Amino acid sequence: MKQVVQSVAVLLTGLITFGCSDTQTSPRASQVPNYSLESGHRQSFSIEGDVVNAATGQVIHLTGGGSFDPSTASNTLGDQTSGHGNGSFDCVGDFSTGVFAGCSQGTHWNSVQLLQSSPFKCGGVPNEQGKTATTGDGVIVVLADFFQPGDGSAPTFRRNVFIADRDLAPDDVPGIQNVWIQGFGCGNAVVHFGN
Repeated sequence: MKQVVQSVAVLLTGLITFGCSDTQTSPRASQVPNYSLESGHRQSFSIEGDVVNAATGQVIHLTGGGSFDPSTASNTLGDQTSGHGNGSFDCVGDFSTGVFAGCSQGTHWNSVQLLQSSPFKCGGVPNEQGKTATTGDGVIVVLADFFQPGDGSAPTFRRNVFIADRDLAPDDVPGIQNVWIQGFGCGNAVVHFGN
């Protein structure tokens, strides 16, 4: 019995010594997290809405989100950028013609690169002037891959896309145009941006 008590006493002493010397649980000065990047500030975004081809009436329903640092955007493919977006899309209606011909059921889209800017036209609007979407506060411009069932790692379509918290075609296109897919059209979406 005496030997058991001594063994327990030695074991407790060892555990207390070991536990008190553990630097991971020892009190230390509080640290304030730093979420800023020296080069800029990250923004997050989310989207759900419809992109419409005004000439054909075709609709792509787009959802998704992501985050990005606008100061890293580049139009030089292959440059290192800090931004990513992805989500799902669905081709609504008849897609027997047009740039997305054959699109029946989309699965997902994925950004390839955060772009600094992209020229755009919504299309199908008489006398529409060319405009430029620029990545910045409340606007993200990406090169995106669009995948359909059976694509594997090879996308069906690759297009520039912008998502904005405001109308980027207020002067010559009716309605709110805050989402665009290159070569397809513009549309109105519920979009949220945050820091």
